[in-house]
Order: sequence, then C-alpha cells, then structure tokens
Amino acid sequence: MRKVFTTVVAISLIFTTLTACGGTKEEKALNAFLKAIVSYNYAQAATIYEEAILGNIDREKTAYSELMGMAAMVVDDYNEGKKTQAEALSLLSTIERVDIVNSDFIEDIRESLSNLVSSKSAFASGEQLFEKGLYLPAYNSYWLVEWHDTYYDQAQTKMGEAADLYVAEVLKQTDYFLAANDYANALRLLNETNNAIGLNEQIKTKITIVEGQYASYAISEAEKIVQSTQDDTAAVNILQQAINNISDTTELSRLNTAYESYMRKSVDSSVAKALKTVDDFIADSDYISALKLLDDTTIVIGYNEKINAKKTTVEGQFSNHVLNEAKKTFDSTKDYRAACGVLSQALMYAGYLPGFRQWYIMQHWNELNAPVQPKPFVTKMVFTVPFSGTL
Repeated sequence: MRKVFTTVVAISLIFTTLTACGGTKEEKALNAFLKAIVSYNYAQAATIYEEAILGNIDREKTAYSELMGMAAMVVDDYNEGKKTQAEALSLLSTIERVDIVNSDFIEDIRESLSNLVSSKSAFASGEQLFEKGLYLPAYNSYWLVEWHDTYYDQAQTKMGEAADLYVAEVLKQTDYFLAANDYANALRLLNETNNAIGLNEQIKTKITIVEGQYASYAISEAEKIVQSTQDDTAAVNILQQAINNISDTTELSRLNTAYESYMRKSVDSSVAKALKTVDDFIADSDYISALKLLDDTTIVIGYNEKINAKKTTVEGQFSNHVLNEAKKTFDSTKDYRAACGVLSQALMYAGYLPGFRQWYIMQHWNELNAPVQPKPFVTKMVFTVPFSGTL
C-alpha cells in the first residue's frame, strides 16, 4: 500500500521579508533566526533563539509556526526540484536540533521524503529498463511511483506502453509454444502475465482460445494412444494434465467426460491384470505377494469391489494354508514351538491370523513337547443387562 503524504499548509512566512530593508527589532531577530536555519547553521540559530526569541511568547509562537511550515514544505520543495535530497535532510536536521518542533512530526516528514526519494528512483529505473526493452520490470518500476510525485502522470502513461509491449512479446512466445503443441507452458505464460500486469483483454481472449485448443488436443491424443497401444492409463494421464491446466468450465466438462470414460477402462484393465497376477501367486502358494499386490492396487485405484472380494478370499486361503502348515509341523514333531514358528513367520510378513496361537493351544495343549504345559485359552465375560419389572 502506498503511503500518502499530506502537505501541511504553512502559515505565510515572515521569512519572506529576509531581503526587505528595515523592520522592527523583533522582525529582524526572527528573520536572522530563520536565515540561520535555512543556512543549516544550528549554532547561530540556537544563539539567536536564546538571546532574542526565548521568553517572548509571541515571538516563540511565530518561530514555532515558521519552522513547522518550513519543515512541511521540505517534501514539496524536493518534489519540485527546489531542493536536493541532501539539502532537504540537512534542513530537517537543523530544525530538529533547535528542539522547538516535535520530533515525531519531523520524523514523519523525513519518512515521507524517503518515500518520495524511492518513488523518483523507481521512475528513473523504469526509464532505464524501458529503454533496454525489459518491459515487465519497467512496468513494475513505474507502478512504484507515488501519486504525488511530479513523475506520476508520466509513469502511468509509460506503464500502459510497457504493458502493451510486454503483452505483444507474450503473445508471440505463446504462438511458439502452440506450434510445438506445448499447451501447458502456453497457458502458464498467459496466466503469469495476467497476474503480473492485471487483467488484459488480449491475454484473456488468448487464454480462452488456447484452453479450447488444449482440450481438443488432449482428447485427440488420448484416443490415438488407446487405439495404438490400448494403454488407457496413458490416456488418463494426458487428460489429467489438461484438466490441471484449464479453468474454462465448458472445456473442463468435455475433458472430464473423456477422463471418466478412460478412467473406468483403465481401472478395469488394472483390476484384471492384478487378479491374474494374484492367481499366479496363489498357484505358487505365495499368499504374501498376492495380498501385497491387492493392497497396492487399492492404493492406486481406490476401493474396488472385485479387489476387495479377492482379498477376502485370499486371506481365507492364506489362513488355511498357514494353519495346515503349522498342523503338519506339529503332527510330525509334537513341537508346539516349531508349529508356532510357522505362524510367526507368516505374522511377521503379513500380520494376519492373530487368534491362531490361542486356537492351537486349545486344540493340542496336552500333547505339546514343552517343559511348561500351556493351558487352554479361556475368556471370561461379564454382562450387565438393564431390565424393568419384578424379579
């Protein structure tokens, strides 16, 4: 937000009589005091003030009003070229040292002066950048020129010129991108331009045209890929990229229709491939890999009824397989630890069948070849049932 400087209207300065002849003793003292101030002669100004002004209420008020007006005019004098920055700062410093005017007021003037210095520097920078053909940086520099700067009107005019020239460059670069079917970068450049210089009708129109071309191109390319490779996933990726870059609702509707169609085909294809591979794993009794593939497929495509049903089936097959293997081990060795070892390995990889250990103890606890005989697993449950009526 730009800081607005409000010039304090100064009282008609007695200092205007500095060159006049004659005048009262009081007027001469005030004129000498003000002359010392504008000459940045703090020592002389302080001496005159103490000897000829201090103690006289009327002269003190007049001196105060003159210094306030003089300080308030510093920014305008610098703005109009009547004072350099160094001269303006020296005058403010001298006024401040006399310690009549409030220091906060002087600090506000100093801040406004600093803002105006920055404003004029921005205009000068804009001029240099414009001459070099760097139109966007020039535009940004002109934008920093404050409204009360004498260069403001020029800056506004040059901002418009810089914006027009930059837009012409952007449209030319956009056409290069389009010639290479690089619609994503074309739209990126156009949108960045809108963000940089504000809404521009030429850029807005071009965005609408390019989004329509991009949507048609993406749909066409998706169809070509599916026809040549049957790769619905690749088609989905092309459409997704277009959807991510386009904002026009009509074009998005076209893209989403095509996207959903190919997405369904892609999901069906992924499910079919996953189920076939799972069956191959099961044929080799590799249930861990089968379950992992089903989980990975769910992560990629989301919930799918066929995948979920297959997972339930495989978990049951896996459970039976592990239990059978554990039973074979126990039947041949009567070694509970060895039987549990079969289960433990399965649990380590998959985390399934947590109730197996208790189930196996209940079935075979008195046959185990172990120094400490485990006892059957018993669960005690207590229920509180509310009722009404008479016991």
